[in-house]
Amino acid sequence: MEHSSRLDISLSDINGPLRLSLSGGLTLESSKALTAALDRGIHPAACPDLVLDLQGAENIEPAGLAALQLYLTQVRQALGLPEPAVEFPALPLEEAKVLP
Repeated sequence: MEHSSRLDISLSDINGPLRLSLSGGLTLESSKALTAALDRGIHPAACPDLVLDLQGAENIEPAGLAALQLYLTQVRQALGLPEPAVEFPALPLEEAKVLP
């Protein structure tokens, strides 16, 4: 199954964190495309305060997530920066059981 993804890069304010927001699917293939785009762009992985926002992701494959996190970690470790914060989508809650 193929999943398309979209990456939005935003800065809340001059002192706020840089937010990489992903929507759609995160697969191994899409993570390769995302890291290539980040390498060609403004190198947002090097921003001191970085948030990887996956709340809009419809599908997250473990291999795709691992590849993206490895890329971000390698770029940031080389610059002495901490790992980025990751915001995951909320898990669906089971229906509440009502006792009679």
